[in-house]
Amino acid sequence: MKRHTQSTIPKDLRLVAWIQLLCGLCSVVTVAFQAAHNRYFLDFSVLGVPIYFGLMSKSNAWRTCTIVMLQLELVLLPCVFLVGLAGIPTGHVSAPVLALPIFLLVLWQYRVLMRAEIRALFQHPADAQGI
Repeated sequence: MKRHTQSTIPKDLRLVAWIQLLCGLCSVVTVAFQAAHNRYFLDFSVLGVPIYFGLMSKSNAWRTCTIVMLQLELVLLPCVFLVGLAGIPTGHVSAPVLALPIFLLVLWQYRVLMRAEIRALFQHPADAQGI
């Protein structure tokens, strides 16, 4: 079985993987910090760590997981934007200021993962033959 090297992974896909890893590591630190202060919560962003390794190894399951998470963000970020515009306090930073650039970054990641040449990287030979 031919093993793909990192050089065969397109730059855009590597960047998506690195963004996921960075977000995942930030979430791990946040969850650990909060747990140290006896505050527990569920943060699905920690999946960014295994997503990185899954995307880099061209796992279709992890690509699908990433797409689902990005779709959720594409639905929730406009809601955050609208809540911020309505003047409802959401934290220390203005929600509309952050929601728009994050939305554009998430949209770009989604488009990268949905491109035909990227999808083809995640297909196994049996999938390509329709078996």
